[in-house]
Amino acid sequence: MTSPFPFPFVGVRDGGMPRGGFVGVCFVRAVPSGERGAVVAGLPPDVARHAHWQGPFLSLPIHPGVGAEDGSLARACGVALCAVHEVEPVLVALQHDGRDEANDAPWHRWSLAQLATLAPRVAAQGAGADDFLDSLASLSDGVLERPTPGGALLRALEQGDTVALRRALALADADDLEVLASGARWQLVARARCLAGALDAAHLPLPLDLHLAWARGHLLDGDGPRLPTTFAPIARRIDEAGHAVAVGADLFRAAYAAMDDEPERAARWAAASAGFDHPERAMACANGSILLARCGDQRGCYELSGRGLVHAPADPFLLDAHLGSAVLLGIAGEVTDDVLAHAVEAVAAAPTLCLNTAAVAVESRRYAAGVAALDRWDAVHDERPSALHLNAAVLLWGAGELAGAAEATEAARRAGDPGAGMVEAALRFHHGDTAGARAAFQQVKQGYGRFLDWAGDHMMEGPRADPLIDELFAG
Repeated sequence: MTSPFPFPFVGVRDGGMPRGGFVGVCFVRAVPSGERGAVVAGLPPDVARHAHWQGPFLSLPIHPGVGAEDGSLARACGVALCAVHEVEPVLVALQHDGRDEANDAPWHRWSLAQLATLAPRVAAQGAGADDFLDSLASLSDGVLERPTPGGALLRALEQGDTVALRRALALADADDLEVLASGARWQLVARARCLAGALDAAHLPLPLDLHLAWARGHLLDGDGPRLPTTFAPIARRIDEAGHAVAVGADLFRAAYAAMDDEPERAARWAAASAGFDHPERAMACANGSILLARCGDQRGCYELSGRGLVHAPADPFLLDAHLGSAVLLGIAGEVTDDVLAHAVEAVAAAPTLCLNTAAVAVESRRYAAGVAALDRWDAVHDERPSALHLNAAVLLWGAGELAGAAEATEAARRAGDPGAGMVEAALRFHHGDTAGARAAFQQVKQGYGRFLDWAGDHMMEGPRADPLIDELFAG
């Protein structure tokens, strides 16, 4: 092949440069500053006036115009470089004309074959070498591959290869991590799962988005709705990195969005959110409590709502969840007096909160608190929920307000509550009608499936002193 140039010239081709471009030159040696003017002086004036040095590399812009369009300026530049080469040897040159089509020019193809040998010598030039090598690589049709920030990380992530991602993270620098964090890639489930399995291999601080990925991804899967203990060290790293507020808020939003379709996953996200100090922490506890109850974990609901009450002691949603789960678990006695007092204060906010407050007060025999709850409800609402009447009767009886208990019992009977018969029978006994009480208890037992559940109730202590009534509770 006839050699048109005495040095490799990547990207050179026949024809014009209608959109302009540039020629870059790497010399065999780094030309001293005092000799650079002489090198430029040998170039065509339209090129020389725009020439500039980037470290030891000479950049020669070819601006759009007649000389660029017909190719004469690029050819003149090439001829001049051949002359310069006689004085200051050129290691490799490149021509970038902005065209996307393949370059099949013979000298370009031959020059590409030299890049493997030339690239290390270019890199040794120091400042500016990376930019020059990147330009060579962009013209090389893949012959010269340049490492791009985050390239190995992104390839491993796209392939879902956690092992490869861990290897790449162990070698990653800060720029690599920023690239990996960009583009919200972690919002895709498969990628979040892959990231979560690898991010602990990174030796540098992680950008915020990777902490978001780690938190969400680690909790995508689990053995139920509870927050796994394995999340604790991740939470510590997030907190130490100063990302607690952002991660906590993101987990809260993620949990809310997944409540209907993925309740167990949403419960884990909500519980994790509740562990970080952020403005929506109490609401995360409330949502998580609801989700845990929906998933059948009443104990988890009780515990998480209790944590929420530490941060928002008067929140009606948290109070409702906490007291409701305590009733279902049969642990009303574990509800603290402070929590019950806050529930009494907020009881008028919702019927369910009123019902659960009354139920806790009944089961834990804190009758005064229960009656206070009834008074607060009555001060705001015209009537009580129908399911409240029976517990109201028990609370009033326990507080010694027998007339009120009788009224509440009558309301329960009108509402069709079969438990009303138990209170009516107890009231008969209290008023001295032992025979009537016996008959009433006998009748209630025949049609009331929860008769024996009342055996230990405070209201039954007097009636069960009668042997015949007590025998009914024996079975």
